[in-house]
Amino acid sequence: MPCVTPPPASRRGLGGARFLVVLIGWAGVSASHAAPPAIMNSPATMAAPESSLALATPDPSRQAFSATFSQSSTTGAISASFGTVPAGKRLVIENESLSCYVTQAATIQYAYVITNLGRTYLLLQKMGSAGFYDYYAGTYTSTMYADPTGLDTGDISVVVQASPAYAGTTTVHCDGAIIGHSVAHR
Repeated sequence: MPCVTPPPASRRGLGGARFLVVLIGWAGVSASHAAPPAIMNSPATMAAPESSLALATPDPSRQAFSATFSQSSTTGAISASFGTVPAGKRLVIENESLSCYVTQAATIQYAYVITNLGRTYLLLQKMGSAGFYDYYAGTYTSTMYADPTGLDTGDISVVVQASPAYAGTTTVHCDGAIIGHSVAHR
């Protein structure tokens, strides 16, 4: 195996630091012809990670949460609650997902998640049809906030409207989930 001499310190760059890059793996080589990779000593040195990286310290007041709902209606509209924000907390909603089916004569006109601090409209994509129903779904990454007080007293809701909506004949069923975290709130 040929010996490779590193360039002089003046040509190394980055203040003379040396780096070792090891690539492991090979494509198109059968196991019967493949030689195992050789591990060799290297003069490369690295600082301890604690001294060279600023490590993020997790916020002890931050707690993961998720909420789900499942609701059906024959009026062409759904208004469902994910729940209420606990006292002393602020919810940070980071992901919303919704899947619905509706009678084939109708389409999903709009869907949104609403809190006392904002609203996010969800664009649902038609996924297909089966039987008498059309299926819609969407998953969204966003940042929404909800406080325990204010408009709607901290309720987190989803609203879905089909069009045209005929009472008793337009079936809508939706399953939804929100994911995020809570933090302490004054």
